[in-house]
Amino acid sequence: MGDSTIQPTDPSTGRRGLAATLRSLLSAVKKWKTWRADTWVALVSAVVAVAALLWQGHVSSRERIADERQQLVALTTQIAEQIAKEQTVADTALSSALVAKLTVEGQAGVVLLDDLDDNGVAGYEYIEVARALEISGDKADAIEYYERALHAQPQNAVTRAIALRYRGLLYYDVGRFVDAHQDMMGAAGVFSEHLLETPYYIANSVARAYVMDAYYQLQPPLKSCSTAWDDMDRAVRALGSQQADSTVKWYTDHANELWWSMCWGSGKRLLKHHLPSGL
Repeated sequence: MGDSTIQPTDPSTGRRGLAATLRSLLSAVKKWKTWRADTWVALVSAVVAVAALLWQGHVSSRERIADERQQLVALTTQIAEQIAKEQTVADTALSSALVAKLTVEGQAGVVLLDDLDDNGVAGYEYIEVARALEISGDKADAIEYYERALHAQPQNAVTRAIALRYRGLLYYDVGRFVDAHQDMMGAAGVFSEHLLETPYYIANSVARAYVMDAYYQLQPPLKSCSTAWDDMDRAVRALGSQQADSTVKWYTDHANELWWSMCWGSGKRLLKHHLPSGL
């Protein structure tokens, strides 16, 4: 029999993981002293749920890893569903109660991911933990976990495109504009040799990267009309005959508003005149 890749684990691992999570949470919530009562109730409820999630007891290493994988799937699915339920459009502000829950869940995800150490972890699981961290204000760690999503095995074009887009948006948020633009262009190029998805999905995935980049290129301090123009031209060509999805439409509409206010005198046609009627 060959050597096992599963290492012996102290049965107190779950307790240590929970302790680490709670220490991180105590540090994180110091900046939210003005939370309302219902927000604190949500936070306490989330802590209790995460405590139950991470409490491992005396189980074998193999059982523990299998259990942690299941917990991670459940946790990341919950994170994605909660965000999707409240954030119906790109600029929707999340409630303080949800931010409180995501603070707890993001830290719980960190404990699980670090304990699993890439053992059977899918890229989308890194992405959802990174999103929770980003929303809770832990942007440096969010960038790290988006990066880990890009290296998770097996490589997946869909996951890679999503990770690059989210990291690109975060880079724009923290002022790393060159890195942000590179990530968006990278996300647009992911599907150049991957045709397993539907034409509609591929067209909109590529267009999303371009219209998101255009929108942020038009924001201060960049105000780059020429880059935004090129982005939108590529978005139109990427869509071809496919109908734009709601995200592409949202960023297109808001890029048009910015273009009208800043770039109409640049000697080029209005950006909205450059878009197909389907948008």
